[in-house]
Amino acid sequence: SAPSPPTPATSSPPPLHLLLYDMCARPTLADVERLARGLAAARRGTGSRGVPHRLNAEEHRLYELAKARGYAVLKGSGHRRERKGSPLLNVLRQRADALDECLVWCQQGVLTDHCCVDFSPRRLGRREEMPLLRCTLSVARAMGGAAV
Repeated sequence: SAPSPPTPATSSPPPLHLLLYDMCARPTLADVERLARGLAAARRGTGSRGVPHRLNAEEHRLYELAKARGYAVLKGSGHRRERKGSPLLNVLRQRADALDECLVWCQQGVLTDHCCVDFSPRRLGRREEMPLLRCTLSVARAMGGAAV
């Protein structure tokens, strides 16, 4: 009998955190828009009842500006007194997740302003996230900011 051909080397399986992220599908832009209007997402698992997403008229105006600019500008932290959390930041985080982008926003305060970057919507591992974090901190220091 003829010798069997050599079998190709199999690659090692991907890391567990990448497998888990693949199992958690990203929201669609249509679902993000539905959440912003206070409607249920078409796909289960997008949004949460315990997290406010419905935007009021002013927040919706800021949301449209943020979409056009690529970053948001908030007065203070964006939290509402009458509801826990910040619906605008929650919707923007869902949108960044749908687009596989970092979320960037500026909080305008009375004495100081803060620029914030949230890397979590990219769903990167620690190894991939660290160079981005170092670069962001370097830019913040170069601009005279205090990196926290």
